[in-house]
Amino acid sequence: MKQNLKNPDSYVFLLIDLQERNGEMSLTGFFQFIFKMISEILGDQYVPASAIDDARDEIKCYEIFKRIVTNTDKNGLKLILLFDEFGTITGSSQFEPDFFSFLRSIANNHECAYITTSRQKLQKLCRNSNVSESPFFNIFTPVPLGQFDRKEALSLIFTPSSNAGIKFFDEDAEFILSIAGHHPLFIQMACAALFDYKAHNQERSAKVNYDEVKTSFLTEAFEQFEQIWLDEDDKEREVLSSIATGTEINNQQQYIIRELLRKGYIIDEPPMLFSEAFSDFVLSKNPSLASSAKTEKQVKGRSSFSDFVNRIFRRS
Repeated sequence: MKQNLKNPDSYVFLLIDLQERNGEMSLTGFFQFIFKMISEILGDQYVPASAIDDARDEIKCYEIFKRIVTNTDKNGLKLILLFDEFGTITGSSQFEPDFFSFLRSIANNHECAYITTSRQKLQKLCRNSNVSESPFFNIFTPVPLGQFDRKEALSLIFTPSSNAGIKFFDEDAEFILSIAGHHPLFIQMACAALFDYKAHNQERSAKVNYDEVKTSFLTEAFEQFEQIWLDEDDKEREVLSSIATGTEINNQQQYIIRELLRKGYIIDEPPMLFSEAFSDFVLSKNPSLASSAKTEKQVKGRSSFSDFVNRIFRRS
């Protein structure tokens, strides 16, 4: 990242993983957490030790944060807050419209910016219209991440494992792409499963038991597959099911295809689900469709894997 920035040493990045915070975070807890992170990176000159103790009401939190960004401005620093799973905030009753107005004002008047990640557009994750209609969201430029191209996917497969001392081969890469597609999250999950297998089997035969690795991958990936399914509306699920079964997509569904492409859940020309594993997961949600003649032809040679998904992961 630094090579793409002018004066990179002037940027202060804070990664805030909201999903890792236990329970529902309060507004004061949110700011106390940020103050502590800034203090650890920049020191007491920006966040005195007393500031965290003083941040016990909303007004104090706003005052302290404004004082911090004023000081970073004076010292030529740019504060960049990276919020992972920001929907945790927009969907919480602990954060009222005034909170988002405050953040917008800070970004507009100081060298402070926000980068957020979420599965869905932030407005869709808001708990009510008072939050979703806040002008706070106008300061963002949505950037769909989508899928990697093949070169990027192979780099993600080979480089980290090599750096960690475990070599992946071409057949390993093709296996990973078959179950994870070019989706970066699932590539990392598949690589982790294969890495752990190789790390624990270095004294055995060099031949990899890919079924064992696949089982390990699915154990981790299923929760993410399930969340994708829950996040989609009925029309999107219908299209995912149609693609998995090879059913023709009608013209009225083309806008849904574009949205699923944007999210990285399908690949184009012709539309296909992003991986074999996700396709079988979708089929496991539609057992009546999976048993049709057309589906049987499409998944020929993979029925045992589909049975595995149904047997192990079907939840009522």
